[in-house]
Amino acid sequence: MERLKIYAACAVFLFLTAVKLLFPDTAAELRTEVHSIIDHNDDYTEMVQTLGRSLAESSWGNKLVAALGMDRGEAKQEQEAVPAETAEPVSEPEPENTPLPTAVSPETSSAEEAFLQQQAQFEGAVIPANVRTDMPELPFAYSLPVSGTESSGFGYRVHPIDGELSFHYGTDFAADSGDDVTAFADGYVYAAGTSEGYGNYLILTHEGGFSTIYAHLSSFAVSEGEMVSRGQLIGAVGQTGKATGPHLHFELLCSDIYLNPEYYL
Repeated sequence: MERLKIYAACAVFLFLTAVKLLFPDTAAELRTEVHSIIDHNDDYTEMVQTLGRSLAESSWGNKLVAALGMDRGEAKQEQEAVPAETAEPVSEPEPENTPLPTAVSPETSSAEEAFLQQQAQFEGAVIPANVRTDMPELPFAYSLPVSGTESSGFGYRVHPIDGELSFHYGTDFAADSGDDVTAFADGYVYAAGTSEGYGNYLILTHEGGFSTIYAHLSSFAVSEGEMVSRGQLIGAVGQTGKATGPHLHFELLCSDIYLNPEYYL
């Protein structure tokens, strides 16, 4: 009998708690009604049954059904509408262009304006998505990588070999074969290799996610994995790969986004 009393008390407690949470303004009224049912029933089984009948036949039953009484199909649909939590957050799509530091001087805007005006001669040409035309501030000291004359600039041009309009992602400096090529800034030799287009090339990485590429070299003076200092000899000018004469092809990037090297040289 004691156990039955405990079960009945728990059922009434849970019922009143649910009503209080769902209908706080009218919970007191229902509590009075429940107390009345309990006072008139010494038999706890009959008391719980009476409470159930009273609930089903009253407006409280409709209210609770409206608040809690969805069927299993409805519950399943609502559950499926809520994305399940995963162990790791879903990554947001990366922006098409990597944000870079803001330009820092009036000369920057004028340099960009001059570049865009120069590019305007190529009707219908659009700046590629992996190119930035502004001039971010570099977080390190830098210097000219070769003593030579600019022969082909950054941006659209008619390719000297295939004769088609294409975007030139670096700046070419005409020089003599064997002339010194030096590191643009302090960095790490990420790669030293050979390709059909670049010929012999070096890739250096620098502070802040920046990197530089030196192409068409005749020889290397450093190896992969070495640390180098600004102005240090890293190779020699050549004519390897697709090149019409000895020169250094130089590229500047930040997080895989090409920058105009001429802003800094």
